[in-house]
Amino acid sequence: MTNFFVNKGIVHQTSCVNTLQQNSIVERKHGYILNVARTLMIQSHLPKLYWLYFVIHAANIINMLPTPVLNDFSPHEMFYKIAANFNQLKVFGSLCYSSTLPTNRKRCDPRASKCVFIGFKTGIKGYVSLNIQSKEIFVSRDVVFYEHIFPYQKVKDTLTVLTFFIQILLPKTNLFWVNHHKPFL
Repeated sequence: MTNFFVNKGIVHQTSCVNTLQQNSIVERKHGYILNVARTLMIQSHLPKLYWLYFVIHAANIINMLPTPVLNDFSPHEMFYKIAANFNQLKVFGSLCYSSTLPTNRKRCDPRASKCVFIGFKTGIKGYVSLNIQSKEIFVSRDVVFYEHIFPYQKVKDTLTVLTFFIQILLPKTNLFWVNHHKPFL
């Protein structure tokens, strides 16, 4: 390995075991990636089983963002020599309908399956989807997105937020009484 590094002009350094302060930049970047991945997991309500897709998608998003270290260029732009396309980004964990292959369906079968968007696959112009019913993960080019719907979000979570709003916020602000007990003038 040493010869490879020397031939490529890489100075390879290692740090002592259990000394986080020696590789603080890498540790901060690692923590940043995990924070974004954790945010994706919480927002999408997907199980931790799909942690790999959270981390990959977080790294993709971070690599598309400009950074002062690279003179306000993104890592994506420096590597591919082309600006990142933000139009292709979709909401992680949102509902999507992925087209089924004609070879895998019969005449009266559905032409799309209900899925959850879980990312992109490098080198392929398609979207990685998780089939809600079969739990199969696949890549599809023809996908319709519903980015405001999260299939793994439980109704209980929504009710908890509504209950909080009704029980805690409304009585304190008296919005409920003002709007419902005074006649319109």
